Amino acid sequence: MKFFIFHVFEGSELSLRENAGGVDSFIKCVINYSKQCKFPITVIGRNKYFIPRIITNKEFKSSSSPISNQTRLFPFFMYILSNFILGLIIFLLISAFSFKQRKDVVNIIHVHNPVIGGALFLFPYYIRTINIVQFHSEYSKRLKLILPKTLLSKLAIWLHSFFEKVCLLRADRIIAINENIFRYLIGIGCSSDKIRKIPIFLDTSYYNMNSAEVEKNKITFGISKEKIVVTYIGRLSKEKNIEVIIRAFSYLDISIRRNLLLLIVGKGDELGRLKSIAASISENLFFLGHRTDIKRILSITDIFIIPSFTEGFPFSLLEAMATGKAIIASNIPAIRKIVDDRKEALLFNPHNPEELRDLLLKLYSNQALRQELGKNARKKSKIYDAHTIIPRLFKVYLEVLHKLPK
Repeated sequence: MKFFIFHVFEGSELSLRENAGGVDSFIKCVINYSKQCKFPITVIGRNKYFIPRIITNKEFKSSSSPISNQTRLFPFFMYILSNFILGLIIFLLISAFSFKQRKDVVNIIHVHNPVIGGALFLFPYYIRTINIVQFHSEYSKRLKLILPKTLLSKLAIWLHSFFEKVCLLRADRIIAINENIFRYLIGIGCSSDKIRKIPIFLDTSYYNMNSAEVEKNKITFGISKEKIVVTYIGRLSKEKNIEVIIRAFSYLDISIRRNLLLLIVGKGDELGRLKSIAASISENLFFLGHRTDIKRILSITDIFIIPSFTEGFPFSLLEAMATGKAIIASNIPAIRKIVDDRKEALLFNPHNPEELRDLLLKLYSNQALRQELGKNARKKSKIYDAHTIIPRLFKVYLEVLHKLPK
């Protein structure tokens, strides 16, 4: 029996740059692994608006063109509808491809967005398919946190919940990337027999850097050896809680702040508000916006902070671990499942800027502790290497494949 694998994302290949991080690195990892294995994998995303595109390494190049962000192209309600329309178009694309296939071929459709999944699984395909949905977040919980309390927001949340239920009903397997999402899926009506817990993954070898490369990058950025660089990487949105970093930084004595650089990397709706909060300490704090050189920024980082109120499986945390950085992170369930307090990271209450300040002071004055945490984090990141995790995905595919009628 022959089969084809389709990985379907909501993201735009316009955002895939040579050294971008986050989901871009995750997509690239899927593509690169597909070239090393005997099974054909096609990765589909969007170009812009409703236009699907086959994503290949050809798109992974540096560019000065603006980064496409779908949630900025549409209000959130329209964003959900745009994902549904994108899913319908991708359904037609896969159906056209399937029409030319032999009857003994099976398509494995692995979708990474429940709204797109709802569209992809609403109608029957010409040939047999295996439907897989990977949940990267407790979506309804997150939407209630970030959306304003308006009638349109309530409608958006209801619509999202509807598509989630379609996925739960029509999918052959549901992938939960952590225990919290597993419980979330059970809570919205999914049978535990259908769920498989598999974390996201990254190519840990990509983040190997020698000391010469790090020194070169520091010189490029104009950073002296004496400076301690503290970095946040991610969306600037409410649930990411970047404000607590700025508050903690402002509570430090000015003599210490002079020896620190705080880099906030990313963009989002909170940017204006965060800049106003940071106005009094702006001399050592830099908002870098969306960057395409995440690996270089991580290389010059001494302390990495992830202060979120809620997370699914933070890819930036894995990147910091793989780079061997000292990490301070929120003491929340999703993060506790990845790192242990005082072993691979120092954990803090995300509502307490004074506690974060104290941990910053602790790492600022203790290079040996920074090195120990970074070494332990680097070792722990191997658990999430693509060559360890992707075979577990293929095991799920084959499990369903073997149950199909001959």
